[in-house]
Amino acid sequence: MDGDERRSLDPSRDVRDPVLAFLHLVPRHRSARSVCRVRGARDVHWRAHGTTDRRARHLVRARKKAGAAIAVLGLAWTAIAISVIVPAFSGDDSVFFGFYDEVGGSPAGVVKKLFTDPGVVLSALIEPQDLAYVFLLGLPLLFLFVLSPGLAAVALPQLLASGLSDFRSMTDPRYHSVAAIIPFFMAATVLGIARIGAPRRPLVSSAVLLCSAMLAFVVAPWPRALGMAPLGGRETLSDAHVRALADAVALVPSRAPVTTSNPAGGHLSGRRYVYTVPLLGKAEWVVIDLDDPWVTSVASPILTRHPKVVRRFARQLESDSTWTKVFERNRVLVFRKAAA
Repeated sequence: MDGDERRSLDPSRDVRDPVLAFLHLVPRHRSARSVCRVRGARDVHWRAHGTTDRRARHLVRARKKAGAAIAVLGLAWTAIAISVIVPAFSGDDSVFFGFYDEVGGSPAGVVKKLFTDPGVVLSALIEPQDLAYVFLLGLPLLFLFVLSPGLAAVALPQLLASGLSDFRSMTDPRYHSVAAIIPFFMAATVLGIARIGAPRRPLVSSAVLLCSAMLAFVVAPWPRALGMAPLGGRETLSDAHVRALADAVALVPSRAPVTTSNPAGGHLSGRRYVYTVPLLGKAEWVVIDLDDPWVTSVASPILTRHPKVVRRFARQLESDSTWTKVFERNRVLVFRKAAA
């Protein structure tokens, strides 16, 4: 092998290639003569190198500093947003603190509770719903992210925030609270598979792909393409129900303040005042879908499942002389407030 060929196989010569750069850092500086697997040659070549280890350590140190700076700035911005910006505009603490009433009611309260009553914090983290949540997050990846624990641990803050919350949707993997968990679990799974012996990697990778695809077919929205509801999802609305909702929406004037059930909410939200059942506020019209059980409250803007609240709200309006029912079809109701 001549000098030019040896240089072409030296990963330190092409740090612009992210794969080579990554492989170059993998050996973890075992010695001054670590080995690096080289991509792009007909055969697999391994060669010892000394000077590139120093460059690798320099890159790692530089990236650690950048990562630490990002972490510090992120924490600072979070603190400013929670303690300064939100109170300045809302006049009070974030409504989402209500998710943590049982463990302190705020970030500072959680820390205090951890010292004064750690059992409460621990019990909040090991409820059956929380354990099932972690299991369902790990199952599609066959828990292979544990083979790269350092990267997987970056998801811990969001896991703790979800586990400590008493709001059930935060420990439901179908909701967006997984957005700060899944990327790190996925990346840790990739690195975990890389640590498995080469002969078994294709089999393990295929198993992860197959498991993820099967779960996605059952839980994700794809079954709706076949006319079926995904696991835990709402049944597809009938054509008659959809027409009833459309006719109900058409009755509401375009600028009138309105309270509405969620299925019609997107079609009525283009106005200054819109509320979700059962909040009335300044509403002059109300559209209720009795088949939609999701409601909000003054304490929380997040939808929660309470079908009894929906039915009670409809009965309340029917018995209130200041409201007139102007539409009823397929369990869709429209009320109009009497003129003052």
